[in-house]
Amino acid sequence: MFEFKHLCKCKYDDLTIDALLAINHRDYSNVIKIVERATNFLRKEKALTQVEEELNELYVLNLHFQLLSSVSLYWREIEMEQYYQSWWNLQDALDSIRRIKKFGYGAGQAAKFFEEQLSSLEKIYPYKLFSSMGVIVECYECSICGSDMDSDECVHLKGELYAGEMALAVAKNIKYIDHIALVEDPKNKRLVIAPDDSSPVFNIFKLLVKGFDKQLKPLGFSRTVITEFMRPNENWVKLGRNSKCFCGSGKKYKKCCENQSRMKQMHVDFIGQSIFALTSI
Repeated sequence: MFEFKHLCKCKYDDLTIDALLAINHRDYSNVIKIVERATNFLRKEKALTQVEEELNELYVLNLHFQLLSSVSLYWREIEMEQYYQSWWNLQDALDSIRRIKKFGYGAGQAAKFFEEQLSSLEKIYPYKLFSSMGVIVECYECSICGSDMDSDECVHLKGELYAGEMALAVAKNIKYIDHIALVEDPKNKRLVIAPDDSSPVFNIFKLLVKGFDKQLKPLGFSRTVITEFMRPNENWVKLGRNSKCFCGSGKKYKKCCENQSRMKQMHVDFIGQSIFALTSI
């Protein structure tokens, strides 16, 4: 399952299988317990070694279990109809996958499965605009050595792994906010403009959860196929152009819903093989 060179990985393989089975059986609270057990094992192993390669592998193993935790929380929030919170969990999971791939340790079939599945699910959400803030700071301090990352004293590169610790640039002494912008494709997609859990788009997830009560499982599909089409708007009413609009907006019909006789509809198919059908997880 994991492709590490320096660690005995048997118990982590077993814990991963246990967590995947728990997610598929929708036993999300048990996944958290399994991840806590794995984290405790990793913490003990970290305390027993000073070998950089082993520490790096332990860091990435921890990322694997963070991924499983985020996936479990994601499906829990979907079932609770907390869709904006599920979006945060989805972004956490995708961040873990990106780091696993970046550092190249143990990026096996499970991570590839979740990358495909979660990236497909991300496209269903109606979120199109995000906020992005720029700030002016005194300096960015290295999370490892504490020096200014732009100075000669710091030998670490932002985002790289050193003895099991990723070098982060920590903003120190924020002077002022330079700008706040609305963007369509930010690095951080968590800050959604006007999130609304009541969007009709989320009916797709409600139908998906109903499928869980029958045959479909959270890990029983690897991707989605989205089809968009136009259908008649059942609530549309034809009025005189200068009449007050039927929707209750108070606007004239011609400036409101005159052209809304048809509305966009989304159909989603959940397809692809189960994670348990992979030759090697």
